[in-house]
Amino acid sequence: MSGLNINAITKKFGNFAAVDNVQLNVPHGTFVCLLGPSGCGKTTLLRMIAGLEEPSSGAIVLDGEDITPLPTHKRNLGMVFQSLALFPHLSVGDNISYALRIRGASREEQKKRVDELLTLIHLAGFADRPVAKLSGGQRQRVAIARALALSPKLFLLDEPLSALDAKLREAMQVELRQLQQRLGITTIVVTHDQREAMTMADLVVVMGHGKILQAAPPIEIYRKPADAFVADFIGITNLLPAEVDSAGRTTILGTAI
Repeated sequence: MSGLNINAITKKFGNFAAVDNVQLNVPHGTFVCLLGPSGCGKTTLLRMIAGLEEPSSGAIVLDGEDITPLPTHKRNLGMVFQSLALFPHLSVGDNISYALRIRGASREEQKKRVDELLTLIHLAGFADRPVAKLSGGQRQRVAIARALALSPKLFLLDEPLSALDAKLREAMQVELRQLQQRLGITTIVVTHDQREAMTMADLVVVMGHGKILQAAPPIEIYRKPADAFVADFIGITNLLPAEVDSAGRTTILGTAI
């Protein structure tokens, strides 16, 4: 099956289940946002997909291949960390080509790929620029380009826009979404920002206490939240106590709280 399949994944730290029996199917080319409050398990789940954490049980299947036992460097994925983790002593071009150089690509191949990616992220001509002289948004784009250098099957981002100011963050949300659509790459972003998830994602996965509470398109999450937690977390709400009878009729019992 094409895409990412997470089958009954659990991660325990002692007796605590950070991720508890999570099941999720992500079709190829889908943009997914893992959304939830701090401590809900979204980053732990992302790290297991990346191979940075070992599941206690369950399996992760990518395009029909069980990648659970594979180390990170054999999973064919790109990842952007919250801190970006760019090499400060290297230029923009050397940061982007680092993985290619490690894989033994020729200088000509490295330069061609760097030029392609710099054009893609609207930083053509920046190859020799020191990373320290870039703005926050430019560094963000370089981190994205570096993660895409090896043409990964899966693109993972851990709260990549959290350090940006509000205006730049909104602009980068649009750019990231447009980039993903042009490349058609399966993308998973961890965020605690409801607006960010609703703006970018094809599929919003709301998590709480290590479990998936609802996984659906943004409009469905907004209009038909699975429970009171999802409704309260996703935006400003009025919660009304009510009863539903056997015929499916709803009766409001009290006033808004």
